[in-house]
Amino acid sequence: MKIQFFGGKTFGLFAKNARVVLDAPAKFPEKKLDIATTSTEEDLSALDAKKVLSLPGEYEISEILVKGFQPKQGRVTFKITMEDIAVAHFPAITLVPEAKFIDRLGENVDVVLLPLGEDLTPKTAKKLIEEIDPRVVIFGGDPQFFPEIKEMTGAQILEENSVDISRSKLPEEKTEYWILST
Repeated sequence: MKIQFFGGKTFGLFAKNARVVLDAPAKFPEKKLDIATTSTEEDLSALDAKKVLSLPGEYEISEILVKGFQPKQGRVTFKITMEDIAVAHFPAITLVPEAKFIDRLGENVDVVLLPLGEDLTPKTAKKLIEEIDPRVVIFGGDPQFFPEIKEMTGAQILEENSVDISRSKLPEEKTEYWILST
């Protein structure tokens, strides 16, 4: 699976037979998406997507499993499972969710996508990561926060705006941290 950062809070998950864009803007250029999610009230009906998701719930679209969770503070968090990898995207969260939310998210989160910004600061992001304990964390968002999160986590700043991940390449021992450029 290829994970790509498009800027802001938008990430894409692209597999052989599946195309998902998380927190898609209305004028997103990619075509023929299976799923687009949004954390805003923006009308995404013009997107070329089989399904646009903005609410909590459980969905299966084109063999992609999606669960949407509503924290007490922030927008819907989506957990997407495709190619045997579970990815959680936190588009607009300001506080670490309560333990009940983390329990519902589940223990098998392989990759966490965190767009840093005024809402999600590096300090809050670090606490959230400690609660979830994923195998990989990919940061995007506002580049002014990258030096701080790099110092806190030892994150690698990747030259590319995308990375290829497979089940066999996921780290076993400790969490890896990456920052994708735009």
